Amino acid sequence: MCFSGTSKCAQLCHCSNCYRNATLLCLTALDKEKGSIVGFLCLRDVPCTRLGSEAPPDASQAWLQGLPTTQHNQSSTAYVSLCCIRSEHEVEGSGCLFRTAQIVAGHLRRYLMATSMDITFVEPGLASLFSRVTASNEANTVLYEAPSYVVLPPLTVRQARVEDHDEMLPVLERACVRYPALSQLPQSSRPEEAFALARVVATQDEYNCVLVAHDLDAPGQPSQEAGIEEPGVGVCLCLKGEVVGLVTISTSVDVIMLKANFALSHLDLVDQLSSEHAEIDMVCLNPIFAHRARELLSGVHRILKKTVLYYALPPGQAIPDTLNVMQQVPPRHVDPPAELEAEFALYMFNRKSAFLKRQCVNAQVLVVGASETGLAAVERMLLHPRLHLNFITLLAPGGIQMGGLASQYTKSIIARLGLQARVSVLNAEMVGLDRAERVITLNDGAQLSYDFLLITCGLQEPTASIFAQRDPEVAGNVCGTQELTSDFMFGDSLTMERIILYGAALDAIQAWSVLELRGGMSRLYSFCAPPAPPDPMAQLLRAAAEKLHIELPEPQPARLCALHFTDDNDAKPMASFEEGSQVKDAHVDLVVGCQQKQVPTSIFAALNDSGVVFDGRIVVDCAMRSSDPNIYAAGSCAKLSRRYGDNVLLQGYNARAVGTALGESVLVRCASIAQHEGDEAELPNVLSFLQAFPSKVIGCQVPSTIANTFMFSGCPRAHQSPSLEPPAGGRALSTISERGFMQLTLVAGGTLYSAVLVGQMPIGTHKMAALAGLHVSYYNDLVAKFDAGEVPCLIHYITNEPWASLMHHDEFSQLRQQLALGGMQELAGGAAPADILAAAARASYHFISHHHLDFPRLMAYSTKTVRSEQAADQFGREQTPVQS
Repeated sequence: MCFSGTSKCAQLCHCSNCYRNATLLCLTALDKEKGSIVGFLCLRDVPCTRLGSEAPPDASQAWLQGLPTTQHNQSSTAYVSLCCIRSEHEVEGSGCLFRTAQIVAGHLRRYLMATSMDITFVEPGLASLFSRVTASNEANTVLYEAPSYVVLPPLTVRQARVEDHDEMLPVLERACVRYPALSQLPQSSRPEEAFALARVVATQDEYNCVLVAHDLDAPGQPSQEAGIEEPGVGVCLCLKGEVVGLVTISTSVDVIMLKANFALSHLDLVDQLSSEHAEIDMVCLNPIFAHRARELLSGVHRILKKTVLYYALPPGQAIPDTLNVMQQVPPRHVDPPAELEAEFALYMFNRKSAFLKRQCVNAQVLVVGASETGLAAVERMLLHPRLHLNFITLLAPGGIQMGGLASQYTKSIIARLGLQARVSVLNAEMVGLDRAERVITLNDGAQLSYDFLLITCGLQEPTASIFAQRDPEVAGNVCGTQELTSDFMFGDSLTMERIILYGAALDAIQAWSVLELRGGMSRLYSFCAPPAPPDPMAQLLRAAAEKLHIELPEPQPARLCALHFTDDNDAKPMASFEEGSQVKDAHVDLVVGCQQKQVPTSIFAALNDSGVVFDGRIVVDCAMRSSDPNIYAAGSCAKLSRRYGDNVLLQGYNARAVGTALGESVLVRCASIAQHEGDEAELPNVLSFLQAFPSKVIGCQVPSTIANTFMFSGCPRAHQSPSLEPPAGGRALSTISERGFMQLTLVAGGTLYSAVLVGQMPIGTHKMAALAGLHVSYYNDLVAKFDAGEVPCLIHYITNEPWASLMHHDEFSQLRQQLALGGMQELAGGAAPADILAAAARASYHFISHHHLDFPRLMAYSTKTVRSEQAADQFGREQTPVQS
């Protein structure tokens, strides 16, 4: 088998019989003109020393096998067993041999060579490829390493020609097998017919062109600027006449839709013209050249003269090789209009991306629980601009549950996270923990190792786990409210006879509403609850519903003692209640658990058996670390140590805030590892993240035609003791209108303590969350207007007034902190308060202008206000001489 090389060292022969001890590959280099052998290369797939080395074989072999470098990525590593090249062909032959080895064995990512000599001056050809890694005086051995990308030439870009078709087609066909979704040609080229790719190349115009990337040293190729007057929408990648990649670019980008779903303002892309943006439609690249993806996109970026290239990754689509060199754009946690909603992750490549290389961290990060806190922690780790965590695993028993009335992670937002690109999501549950070995056991018996273990399972309704532990066969007949909301459909009730709602928590009202809306009330056998302390949030809902004269269902007192199959022929389990209760035993189809939530039994048992401190919740410090520094916990399953206060539960804080703090704490440890500072980093205090986010929101549906939505937003103290009664010295503002009941509760200092809504339509979660925690002065003189009778409906006042849209913006809290910090600094410097207020007004107006697409009504309102003020100022200046 022959291979073509350079002009002097042109033919390479694959010869497996030349060196019988080589188990991977043997190559022979031939001189084209003379036909003589000028070099030989033999590679093995096990550690070995180079033939001719004076190192002791046994000592050298033992030293090599004990090195971490040789133990990592064995399947993609080759060891040089023999390499000899004639001196006159030293430099050229070395490059040709290893380049051909890379083409033949494309899975290789590095070459290792162990020898007793220093090759720096003796063998300049090998020295140009290999770098010294380490050495051993005892074994008299030096280890050298050559990454695969060193032996491959750099690439440049030119315009494609129709005659490139035969070289491009094999790459496209291979890509169709590996990346079918990324290798589709446009329908206009009639892809089902022959020469479709040639038709794409032939139809180039000012808006469509195909570019080719080739070797810088390839002869007879035109320059990268040849024939390109206008940017286009296609890229073809070639190397020495062989196509190794294909990319298509679209110059039509819906920037408005991207701005509505992604935080482009963080990347300074908001004010750029739409013509400066382009989108990658399709990309396929030979795996051998995956490390050249940055050069490919840089060439495209330069020739098309675009500021930024985007790539949209929908769920389920194959991951392209170019994704590692692109930067993920953070998703916005807002509710855009339905016509603008995006369900894909967005990546971008700009001028900075050509030079920005993130540090890879190989630490195993294991997140237990796909709660909102867990998703927020994963989001924080994915979006770090400088670190690239290679191994993130998320345990999501039953899958990632999406949606909910007050959820901050809807289906579309989760799609914008792009979890499939870098996160392994497992449908499994943790049941065991070995802290010494840093290993957890899953419910299927499998084991996973970790460097950092993040417990974010939250609190779970216990009914299913209690009865499933006694009789695993009944697990399919028990569900929680979230499962009922997402899975129960209209036709399901037709196959059922008896449904039981069991529990008196707030979830019971949600479950009742779901059954009522989806035709399940006719199958409801009983709504009952065991004796237990009342749920404070459910009591708050009942008190608010009374304001609108809404009667909510009350559960019967009854304890469910057993749920089991009485004999093998039973199709439905028997529900047995405590003796003397009003509910009779019966065979049931479904039990919906609605009891107050608690830490999952399996998580508690695993942590308790391993000695992690547990005090009703997992006890953590200011860095979210438990008593084991490698085990973190956050969310409703955790509480702060007593040194930070008495019984400070994280349950009352915004789940995204807690998850972001958790992710930041882990990233601090990962950064120290990436910078080779060891695993011990300075303990970060991430509690400041809890104050930087809006308040927590809870909500459910209400079974009533008067009002069908309940939402509550409040500070952590308000969540611990929810009530319509204001705290001492505080005040409550409430209105009842056709849109429903709303109450804003203020503390003595004027800060909003909580907000309660029982209305016809839900308010967006991000809008409701923005209310609590702000001073009443942010509400446009609310108290004075309320006392004057100018606020008949608080719901309308908070959601529909133009000024309110600024408070609901997802970046308003950052603006507020920036203005507060800047104002305090200027005040300390002696600035006049009037000047500080004027600067704040200008900064706010600039913020509104910068995000003008989010404030269509506010822009008109602000422009009108500014013009009125300018006219008043002009009138004042005109009247001043007269008054004088």
